[in-house]
Amino acid sequence: MKVVHVGFNHRSNDIRIFYKECMSLNNHGHEVFYVTSDKNAGTVNVNQDIKVTVIPLHKTNRLKRFWKFCNELKKTLCLLDADVYHFHEDMLLPVLLYMKRRGKRVIYDVHEDYPPPFFRRRFGKFLGDMLAGLFGAYEEHCMKRADCVIAATQHIEQRCKKITPKVSLVANYPLFHDRSGINTPFVKREKIVCYTGGLAEINGIFQMTEAMEQIHGILYLAGNLSENLKNELVKYSGWNKVKELGYISQEEVQNVLSKSRVGFVVYMPSSGTIAALPNKMFEYMEAGLPIVVSNFPLWKEIIEKNQCGICVAPDNPTEIANAVNHILENPKLAEKMGENGKKAVREKYNWQTEEKKLLRVYEKLIFD
Repeated sequence: MKVVHVGFNHRSNDIRIFYKECMSLNNHGHEVFYVTSDKNAGTVNVNQDIKVTVIPLHKTNRLKRFWKFCNELKKTLCLLDADVYHFHEDMLLPVLLYMKRRGKRVIYDVHEDYPPPFFRRRFGKFLGDMLAGLFGAYEEHCMKRADCVIAATQHIEQRCKKITPKVSLVANYPLFHDRSGINTPFVKREKIVCYTGGLAEINGIFQMTEAMEQIHGILYLAGNLSENLKNELVKYSGWNKVKELGYISQEEVQNVLSKSRVGFVVYMPSSGTIAALPNKMFEYMEAGLPIVVSNFPLWKEIIEKNQCGICVAPDNPTEIANAVNHILENPKLAEKMGENGKKAVREKYNWQTEEKKLLRVYEKLIFD
């Protein structure tokens, strides 16, 4: 089949879209294109069989810029004349309907969930509730007309199945890597806790830093830290136990994981985090690290079922510190948790298992 993946905010080398879905389809014989905007940087194309088209955004106000992008996008998609158009943005639903009206098969890939509280925070209660209602009704209308809806999490899947039966769960689990090089026994490692990734208030950076005051070890912090955020963090006494690494390469991340005894994923609760499945959590598990994570129901189910870490109230630095100290001071328990996590990722929580679900979606479209 000739397949076009379509985005706007997602960069041209987006991990889920390009490295997972596009490359999986290409590797199984489909002709794959990916069309997005130049809103975000990133134009690396490691597979020249996948044709990436980046539509430049005009320098004008936001609404006019997006309207012009959609017009250019419609022309580009029609010229490609593909069998399937796979959309990754809710804001592109009008284009999805446009292609459906032209007799094309369309897929709506739902990465995020935006319940009413999301709109209230941005627009206030009255306007937020009104916009949430309008968006929900329009999204429901589009879902019913799509040939398939793909959900990135179980929570999104359950919501979408109330609207249409044409829903498939394709979770955003990480690409499985052989991390056999990470084999330093826990008992020989320093008492290092690590966090690698985005550094913002929502990622629990303040709670991690405050908890470090009570933790019998040091925190390796990898990622871009803004000057404003750092100025706030240095006020905490726990900052004295933080080693700031800045942005580091994947090879350097591997080195940090090989030295550490615990991985942190203590995100603050929000509509975007509670139902999310961050790659970071599974990458720590894959590396054989026990993890201390927020006690969100979805995360708690995974951690407790696989006995690979400890769940904590993310807004409670003392509870976070107690969990970390328990792991640091019990290396045999830590090693057992790490092995459990590694086994879970190898057998279930990886893209290679989800790829089969994606391919079944496309097989169904072929034979329908």
